[in-house]
Amino acid sequence: MPDGYGVDHNWHKWNIFWELPYWKDLLLGHNLDVMHIEKNFFDNFIVTLLNVQGKTKDSRRSRLDLAEICARIDLHIRRDGKLPVPQFRLSAEAKKVLFEWVKSEVKFPDGFVSKFSRCVEQGQKFSGMKSHDCHVFMQRLLPFVFLELLPTHVHEAITGKAKNLARVEGSIVVGSLTEETSHFTSYYFSPTVRTKKTRTRRYDDGGVAPTYNVSDVPDIFAQIGRLAGKLKEVWWEDHSYCRTAHNYILRNLDYVQPFERLFEMQIRETYPNFEESDYEAYKERDFANLLKYYVQNGCGNEPLPLWLHELVQEPRAKITTAPMYFTCGYTFHMYAHRSCKATENYGIYVQARDSDFYGVLQQILEVDYPGLLNLRCVLFKCNWYDPSARSVRVNNWGVVDVNANRSYPKFDPFIRASQAQQVSFLSYPRLRPRREMWLSVIKVNPRDRIIGLVDDQVMLQQENVGEISIPNIST
Repeated sequence: MPDGYGVDHNWHKWNIFWELPYWKDLLLGHNLDVMHIEKNFFDNFIVTLLNVQGKTKDSRRSRLDLAEICARIDLHIRRDGKLPVPQFRLSAEAKKVLFEWVKSEVKFPDGFVSKFSRCVEQGQKFSGMKSHDCHVFMQRLLPFVFLELLPTHVHEAITGKAKNLARVEGSIVVGSLTEETSHFTSYYFSPTVRTKKTRTRRYDDGGVAPTYNVSDVPDIFAQIGRLAGKLKEVWWEDHSYCRTAHNYILRNLDYVQPFERLFEMQIRETYPNFEESDYEAYKERDFANLLKYYVQNGCGNEPLPLWLHELVQEPRAKITTAPMYFTCGYTFHMYAHRSCKATENYGIYVQARDSDFYGVLQQILEVDYPGLLNLRCVLFKCNWYDPSARSVRVNNWGVVDVNANRSYPKFDPFIRASQAQQVSFLSYPRLRPRREMWLSVIKVNPRDRIIGLVDDQVMLQQENVGEISIPNIST
């Protein structure tokens, strides 16, 4: 036994790793695989809730130990040998609802996680779930999935344990030597040789913004992104959509803001008794025409840029549509393209000044303007849920829900493609149907992007550490 056993420590096993000659020089002698620990915890947790025979931790032996270490008499084995049913065990009806919900309703973006419906085995248990699948289930679904399937206090206890899993990942210090070596040697190959470094990524967004012959074109016409799928040229669905898209582009340009403020000031002086909704409707109807007259007739004292002369013209009568679009680490699909698939890539989230907007992507369109520059802008046409407080709620565990029965009353369907963030909308598994349908919002992290605060502490090893001491072992 090591020196001090039973007094200073309880370690009685000498690990063979301590005999390695370089062990004392390692900054981190050993590391816990957090993802596998999380999977083991999830497997034991879920089989106990589902009462999977031979797997559950709520067994007869555990009940015998419970009588000695816990005063919960209601869970002790009865005199007739039967085990009382605990409150944390799902009923047969609840299990049926859970598995049907997982097979039919749970959809995430493409490549985000495995298909959960394939992990349901005969409607009795989960099987074949990888470590990442367990991680997603615990972090994304566990905070709300048992809200109506278990008693409230049991759900709160489970959620209280699961809500701190956002930073569960540890720091894996040592990488794969073989992978690093092969990646390093690929830099010496010809650029035409397809390697890990040169191949086109599945979620590649092009990486380069469009360029124009002049240098002062606004960024809204130079978004980094890539249209994918079968491209089509179609007419505008209605002239009102063309006018709305044109107004949206104009009013999202910093250069045009002074003209908009001047126009608003004029209509407020001319019509002082208008309500705010009347001013907004007047601006939506006439601002583009006034700006066009101002630019074409040279009403200002300073010369105006070439791109503004082309912009004040309305967009072309035809637009280019695509079923998919890659940008900012996201893959977006139109609802009609993905609604019958096993994954969901059409959930949209946009941060606004006064509220957050959640919606469903209906169309991906590229708007272009006639002229020498051929200005182009990719827009998303969306159906928005009502962003008011009565239709968006946040519970005590940070889960955001939207009311699918309420829509945004204003006609404002367009956003810039690069402005969108991706979410998934999941309904609640319910034992009884309800009139109002609330959807849980699952925010999706973009691929190849690091999300976090700049001042976050970096989880790395210290540069200077003391030498690791090896305990003495008595022979």
